[in-house]
Amino acid sequence: MMTINNKIIFIGIGALLITSLVYLIDRPINHTYILKELNISFHKFLPNIFGEFSDIIPSFGHVFSFSLITAGFIEYEKTKYLIVCTSWFFIDCFFEIIQLLSYNTSTSDSIIDIYVGNGTFDILDLLSITIGSISAYFVLRLLNSEQKNFDIQADNQN
Repeated sequence: MMTINNKIIFIGIGALLITSLVYLIDRPINHTYILKELNISFHKFLPNIFGEFSDIIPSFGHVFSFSLITAGFIEYEKTKYLIVCTSWFFIDCFFEIIQLLSYNTSTSDSIIDIYVGNGTFDILDLLSITIGSISAYFVLRLLNSEQKNFDIQADNQN
């Protein structure tokens, strides 16, 4: 039976929306593939609201939010949550590390080539990814601990 935890999914979506604000507000439109294609940006109209953190918030936000959203669709188990957070950690690290590759992407329309060509490797992003995945795991454990306490209290009242 598939278990869906709406609370965890909504927190993950909320974190992803906050992360998206960095792209919409703090970064020029030509730095983000999807925004360039959709021609959406508030960069010229709004001040930089995330300041120095706008470079590392996406790295934290991606791994954190995707871990929560994914975990929201599986049954609670510490090991499963650890696998989810670790998997997203490695996925995000992979995409950060491939930015070390340098080659001419001006003739390619491939999203990966555009990402590699426009991306910049940053060790702080790897640190942010690490903190994001660890934070996601602890938030998942905390939220499920609260749910278990709520379930126990409800059972005791019956």
